[in-house]
Formats: sequence, C-alpha cells, structure tokens
Amino acid sequence: MFGSLRVDAAIFRNGFCESLFVERSTLMSRFAFFSFAALALPLAAQVQPPVPQVEFNRDVRPILSDNCFTCHGQDAAARKGGLRLDDRASALTGGKSGLPAIVPGKPDESELLLRIKAAHDSEDLMPTAESKKAPLTSPQVATLRQWIAEGAAYQAHWAFIPPSRPALPAGANDKKLMDAFVSIRRSAAGLKAAPEAAPETLARRLWLDLVGLPPSPRELDEFIAAYAKDRDKAYAALVETLLASPRYGEKWARHWLDAARYADSDGYEKDLPREQWAWRDWVIKSINADQPYDQFIIDQIAGDLLAPAERDFQRAQDLRVATGYLRNSMVNQEGAIINEQYRIEGMFDRMDAIGKGVLGVTLQCAQCHTHKFDPITHVDYFQVFAALNNTYEATMRVYGPEKLATLERVHRDLTAKDAKLKAAQPDWAQLLSAWAETQSAALVATPWETLTPVEPVWGGGLAHPTVLPDGSVLTLGTRVSDGELSFTTTPKMTAGITALRLEALTDGDLIFGGPGRSPDGLFAVSELEVEVLGADYVKPASEKATESHVKKLELAQTSADFEAPSRLIDKDVRKGDDDKRVFGPSAYLVDGKLETAWSPDRGVGRRNAPSEVVVRFKAPLTLAPGEQLRLRLRFKHSGNDGQGRDTQLLGRFRVALTPAPDATAAAIPAAARLALAVPATARTAGQQAALFAAWRSGNASFAATNAAIAQLWAQYPVEDTTVLVLGERSPGSTRATFLLDRGEWNNPKGLVPAGTLDFMHARRPEQAEEPARLALARWLVDHRSPTASRVAVNRVWQALFGAGLVEASEDFGVRAPAPALPEVLDWLAVEFMDRGWSQKQLIRTLVSSATYRQSSVITLESQERDPKNRLLARGPRFRAEAEVIRDIALSTSGLLTEKIGGPSVFPPVPESLFASSFIPVNFWKTATDAERYRRSLYVFRRRSMPDPALASFDAPNGDSACASRPRSNTPLAALAALNEIVFVEAAQALALRILREGGPTEEARAAYGFRLCTARAARPDEIAEVLALMQTPRQRVAEGWISARELAFGDAAKLPVLPAGITPADVAAWTVAARVLLNLDETLTKS
Repeated sequence: MFGSLRVDAAIFRNGFCESLFVERSTLMSRFAFFSFAALALPLAAQVQPPVPQVEFNRDVRPILSDNCFTCHGQDAAARKGGLRLDDRASALTGGKSGLPAIVPGKPDESELLLRIKAAHDSEDLMPTAESKKAPLTSPQVATLRQWIAEGAAYQAHWAFIPPSRPALPAGANDKKLMDAFVSIRRSAAGLKAAPEAAPETLARRLWLDLVGLPPSPRELDEFIAAYAKDRDKAYAALVETLLASPRYGEKWARHWLDAARYADSDGYEKDLPREQWAWRDWVIKSINADQPYDQFIIDQIAGDLLAPAERDFQRAQDLRVATGYLRNSMVNQEGAIINEQYRIEGMFDRMDAIGKGVLGVTLQCAQCHTHKFDPITHVDYFQVFAALNNTYEATMRVYGPEKLATLERVHRDLTAKDAKLKAAQPDWAQLLSAWAETQSAALVATPWETLTPVEPVWGGGLAHPTVLPDGSVLTLGTRVSDGELSFTTTPKMTAGITALRLEALTDGDLIFGGPGRSPDGLFAVSELEVEVLGADYVKPASEKATESHVKKLELAQTSADFEAPSRLIDKDVRKGDDDKRVFGPSAYLVDGKLETAWSPDRGVGRRNAPSEVVVRFKAPLTLAPGEQLRLRLRFKHSGNDGQGRDTQLLGRFRVALTPAPDATAAAIPAAARLALAVPATARTAGQQAALFAAWRSGNASFAATNAAIAQLWAQYPVEDTTVLVLGERSPGSTRATFLLDRGEWNNPKGLVPAGTLDFMHARRPEQAEEPARLALARWLVDHRSPTASRVAVNRVWQALFGAGLVEASEDFGVRAPAPALPEVLDWLAVEFMDRGWSQKQLIRTLVSSATYRQSSVITLESQERDPKNRLLARGPRFRAEAEVIRDIALSTSGLLTEKIGGPSVFPPVPESLFASSFIPVNFWKTATDAERYRRSLYVFRRRSMPDPALASFDAPNGDSACASRPRSNTPLAALAALNEIVFVEAAQALALRILREGGPTEEARAAYGFRLCTARAARPDEIAEVLALMQTPRQRVAEGWISARELAFGDAAKLPVLPAGITPADVAAWTVAARVLLNLDETLTKS
C-alpha cells in the first residue's frame, strides 16, 4: 500500500532502503525456485571449481596487516624478535631465532605457519595472548599455507604504484570505456545492467548531484519533452546546463569543505566565531571556474608564495586567501594556554587534513612513531611537517571586487606619483643614498642597548609572553583584555642612563602583522612604569603581597616617530556613556592617568607599521651592583568583551636604554630606521620602499607630491572581511623543525629538514630551489603521485555513487580494502590528469555513463549477489546529504534565497543549545529576513554547537578532516526533519505554494505537491492517501483542539494574503500534508 507516505522514521530515513523495491511474494517464489533448482542439479554440476591461486595483495596482506605487522612490520622501535614480515627478504631470513619465517614452497618448514598453528596455551603461539588478538581462523591459516606453497610471492601495495591506463576491453567504444570496464566485472559476477531510469528520475538525480537542488516542475517538463525527441542530446544538454550553473560550485564546494574541516568558529572551550567565509567563497569560485585540481591544491598549500609574482590584484588576493585551507584548524583561546603547544596541535591537524584529503594516507599514524602498517617513517612525517612549519599564522584583509578596484587604483596612482618624482629628479638614487648615509650616521651617534627581558609575565598568568632572539617580547595565544605585562632585566649599562626607547614591532603571527592585537592590529598602552629592584629584593610569594626594596622612577618628556591626535575611545568598546578614555600621543604614556593611552594610528592602509617612543628619565639613572630594572606596561583600554576580542594589547615590543643627554625618537619613521639597520645589499623591496617614502616625505621640495600622496592614502578602502591564512616567515626569523619524540610538542630531538615521503616519488630537480612549502605543494599533485588523482577521483565517485571505489576514502594504505573496480579507478585517475585535472570533465564522464543512468530499482538477483551495489548492476540510490535535504525543503517550498557567497548566516536553533555553551553566545543573531533561507552551505557552523537540522543527517562539525560522512539511520533524523524550525517553516510555505499554484481541486493540488517533492507523477492511490491524511487536522481544527493559524503560520496573530476561497483551516490541513510530503523517502533520497 501507500507505505511511503507514512510518517515512519524507519522507512523514510532508511539510507539505502533498497529492500522496499522487492515484493515479498516475489522473494518467496524466487527462493522456492532456487531451492528446488539446487536440489535438482546433477552431482557433477555441484563439483567445486579449482581453488584459485592466492594473490598477496588481495588475500595475504590483509591477514598479515591485521595480525602481524604491529609487531613485525617496518617500525623498528616496535619490532619484536627482530622479525619483519612486511618485507620478503627479511621474512625469508627470519629474526633473532635464526629460523626463516617463510620457506617458499615448504609451508611445513616455515616458522610463520608453525607459530600460528601452535597450541593455544603455547608460548610460541602467534599472535601472542598479550597482543589481545584472536588466533587466526582456519580459512586464514589455509590461505597462508597455500600462499607459501605457491612460492610466497609478495606484491607492492596497489595504491603506492602510480596509476596507468589498463588494457582496453575488447571492442570497447572510446566514449563508453568506463561502462566497458564496469561491464566486465559485473558480467563475471553473473549480473546484468539495469535499464535506464525514467527521465524524471534522471533529471532529479542530475539536479541533486550537480547543483544540490531539485528541479522545478517547469524544468522537469522541458527536459522530459526534449528527452522524448532525443534522449542522449537532451541528457547531455542538461548536464552542460547544470555544470555551467553557479549552483554547481555551491554543491561541490561542500565535499571539499568536509575534507578541509571548514567551520565558522575556533573550536575548543570558548569556540568563538571567526571570519573564514572568504576562503569558503574562494572554493566555490574555484570550483565554478573548473580550476585544475592540481593548481587548486597548490594554491591552498602555497598560494602566498605565488602571489608576489602576480600582477592582477584579484588573483594575488585569491592566492593568499586560498591558504586559508591550512588555517581551518581549531584555535584555542582558553586562558593560560601555552601558544606553542596549540600551534603544534594545529600543525598536526594540517598534516592530518593533507593526509586524508590529498594523499589518501593516514599520516597521523606516523605522528608519534613510525607507521605500523604503511611505509611512512617517523622522520618522513616530520619532513613533510617541516615543509609547512616555517610559516606565520597570519590574518589578512579581504576586499570585494569594488573595493579591490579602488585599492588597485590607489596603488597604481601611488606608484605613478613616485615614478613621476623619480623622472623629474634623475639623480634621486644618489640623493637617497646620501640621505640614508646621513640618517645612519645620526642614528649611530646615539648608542642604544637593547634590554634582555627576564621572564616576562602577564599579571594573573592568562598569557605567556615569550622573548625572541632579538630581545623583543611577543605575546600570542589567549587574547587578554585589561591588565599588566612586566619583565625584569639587568642592563649592561649601569650609569648615566638618560632615556628608554619602547619599540612597537610588527610580526607575521599578529593580526594584519600588528604591532597590536586589537581587531585592527593596533594597540593602546595606558601607562609605562619603570622601577628599580634593590639588591635585597625578593619576589613576593603572591601578587597580593606587599613588595619592598622597590623604587619607582620618575619619567619626563616623550617623543615619538609618529604622534596621533587625541580621540575618544571607539563607541563599540566604551564601558558606558560616561566612559572618557582616550587614545592619543606618546605623552599619554607617562602622564600618570589610566584613562589616556599611547596609540599611534596612521590611518587605513598604513596603520600596521612599527612605531617607537623615547621616554626620558627625570634624572639620569645609575644602578648599584645587584640592582635590576622592572618595566610595566599597563593596559586599561579594552572593552567589556570577556573573551578579549576588543583587546588593545601590544603584541610585540622591544626596549632599549641610552646614555645620550638629549635622546629623542628618530626623525624618520620606525620602519625606515629599522631598514637602515640592514645592509643596503640585503634590504627587501619593502625596506627599500620604506626608505624612499621617508626620504620623499621629509623633503620640503616634494611638498606637492607628498600632499597628493596623502590624498591618495585617504581614499584607501576599509576591508570587507578578514580571513586566517598562512604566510612564509621572513629570512631573519626562519623556524627550525625538530623530530618530536612521541609527538609531544615539548620533547624535541634532532633537526629534521623539509622534505616529502621517501617511499613515494621524488621531488623534481627544479623544485630544489623553491621554498620548501611550494615544492611540497607541487609534489603532492605531481603526475607521478600514486595517490593524488586516485583520491580526487574517488571523492567524486563517492559523491555520485554513495560509496567510493575505495571505501576507505581517507586511507589508501595497506589495510584498506582493494577497490571494487580497480580498472575503472585507474582509468579515471589517468584520464583526470591527462584532461587537465578538470573536475567538470570527470563529473561529465561519470554522469554521462550508462552505469550512472541505470534505474535504481533493485532485483532479487542483484540484492543477493551484490547487496551494496559495488559492481553497479543498478543506479545509485541513497539518502541525500544533510545540506541537500535542507535545501530540498527550502527549494520545494519556495523559501530558498539564492545568493552566492557572503558571511555565514545564523539559523534558528533551539534555545537549549545555548545553555550548553561555555561562554555566552551573544554573537548569535538569528536571521529573520530572506537570509534565514540561504542554502545550507552558508549556515553558520559552530563546532561545539552543531546545527541540529544538519547534524541529525550526519554533517560533520569541522573538528577534523572528514573524507567520508557516515550515513546513519536514527529516529533523531526523522524528528529533525519533522520538527526542526526550518523544516516546519518549509512545510508551512509549501502548503501555501500548493494552494496558490496547484490548481482548483484538491486532487490537482495533491498531485502538484507530490510532484514538487518527488519529481514524479503521483498514482491515484497516492493522491487519495494525501487527501485522507488531511481529514484529521481538518476535524481537529473544526473542533477547536488546535489553532489553524498557529499550525499554518506559526503565529495566531499572523495572516498572510491567501488565495480566493482559501481559509486558515485549509492551509493548516495542507501544512500537515506538506510535512509528510517533505519527509517521504523519495523526497529525501536520490533514486
């Protein structure tokens, strides 16, 4: 009967549900036929065929891998008895016993077989009792015996041999090679291909697979009409239309976002929101443009290294944004964390993501020790780690097309102004050189001793400042708000100290390079204090204890390389209407008032630059033996945000002392002074530009040019968003990589150079001169890679057919099951590379095949012989993924808001979710307008608070890379699709749509609603069932048990404009029917 309309979780939440297509009577009759037929077979026909020859990869390796390799594999540290069984020569030699584990052709003389057949209470039994592994089964022992008897031939693991084109099947058509390969395996199993699916089924299948949305009735009608005239032409045209749709990128971005562990929050305890959607939009854009997959990967690993050579501003920005892939890791903002520990955790996560999503190997298994099964050593792991390790965890500004055009024009005009000046001043280079020499001489005339901070601390211990080799102090990790940072130091200079210099320095790990940690990369130091600690000073046991032998020094006038005007603190961080705190010039640093703060803001486009202030002591300072200095930087200009998102902390600084009597800040910007400290031949382009700008701006004869340039800087646009990215560390601050024993961040051993996995293909010679990360990126997707193209093909196949050709999508290693159709996988992998790594071409090939176009109706024969459809004797049929299910409801109901890209949208969620959050979720502004109904790709993803509508259908939360989603079948999914807010609102909207568009009769409306949801015409009994379904709600409304308006519109006071003759009671009844229609198995399933 009409079972598919029953609100039954076990039915319409069944992911494959293929048994529903087999009539019970058919099952029984066929069972009887096969039973009697078997009894009637003559004895000769029942003789078993010859035992096939054992194959190492197929039959033996799984046994050894599961039972032996942990103790007798490639990991020398874990190897027992000196015996290695993963290598033939070692197995034939044997271990410490001196007996060969394997004697080819002589199983009874092979120690391996003797040990696995030993008595269960014998010490010789393998696997040992302490390994907690069960003894081998009789069939496993028989397999090993036969293998040894046949010569014990080993094979290289199939996935670690580069793919090559398989021999073409006899008579294969070039256009149908994939079908030919599939047919051979299918026929060998005694199966036949299913007929082509009905046109409406094909259309819906293509729409859901290619763009993630169902077709409208009009689009269905157009396709069916064209299909009737020329099915292949109509089908090919629809494929091209959908591949060209911008919706295509939205659908297929989701698969990569899973593997790239994308989320809109940081994770861990606080799980604060982050702006990372610019990277997500880049993925959509790249996929829509059909960017070659190899370049797609290279850009995400090392795009920032390619960007400097790119003249096009959009492309250069895109290349930097692409590296957001490696920054999708979780970020810990808990108090008192040690930043390096969690930086290493983020690095481990990057390795895991690359392993699962690009290489198809479990790299994380070699994080603590050599891989137990795959040929990945502990050193191999850290060679790849080292290639990624020399990076800043940066934040960059991102501009939309309009602002990017403005940005490009401003930079072009700035360059033109400088070029015009140089043309008018032919000897500018000589003048600049002479000026630089003069400035250098002036700087050298004032000696400065850079202090060496000892144990810099943040009051309360919530942050852990670190001292860099140049004496600067860098504070990363927890974003602290108001408080105090202090350190002690013992200067070499002890007499006649007249002044102190505080440098605010940039750093690639700070937001926009710093030097501060405010949302703009700025800072505000409320007060600077300098104290002398006497020789008898003893650090108190607690911060609250009174100190003795401490003398506070009086500070006098200040000077700075840039003085900002005084301004009231920004409105969004004020602590009340009477908040009078101000930012301003360097004098605020020593005025004794916590309400004022030194904050040098040069304005948009120029604010993230180093600054310096020189503070004179009121009287020259002399330190007695044993005395120390203590400096305190006090910060009191943060806002009310308890999570430090409005901090004004100075991220990196350095302090120096001088005995010069009239010391002042340098007459040139700090960036230029720092550039002068670098030999002329070693200066970067940025340092040369800083010197030229300082020379030009300080020259009165260039006043007109300087004024014009100031006007151009005033036009510099404010960013549209930001994104977490990677940046290569500067030459003077490269980071060495050490092998971390047991994977522990604070247990480094020997130095490890950057490299790749030694068991795979070698890097190309020309890559030796490239930065290690760029060389790694190119190596990952080299044509010689055994896994890169296979992994990519498998991911696409998995999305279209429900399971990958290799079921373990993230693990192509020796423990992974062999592909169901190895010739298909390798042929597609080679085709993929040879056709320019085009994903669209790959998808075109797959969906155009007869294999894909088959009907998914199951037969008893295929159910018995191939229940999982691994041999593809029928078309793909499985429950749609979480986002598609939600989007089907929105699209079918007419609620869907189609708009590409932009900030993620906060969906309606139950209030109970917020109660479990560690911090107040005051950033969750539930969308109330059309944004509420954006595609699921744009739903805000908070790692610790997964959206119930998506999580119930197995959407990952983004904590780690997900190469393959599970497909569960639970009552929670049914309850979510029936009762979650978005589905209820979709049902209400669908009811109105049916009443407005479905026709004048109830029968016509039922047929229309059914087709909207399933794409097929309803049968008369199904229409009758829909109409019968509405009788109960009509009666309950009429009797006053439920409110028609609440049921139909969610609010008793709400009444939209209704079609003529339609009452709220009609809408309420149709809302009930719509909820059921949206929950049909056919609605939620790609069939």
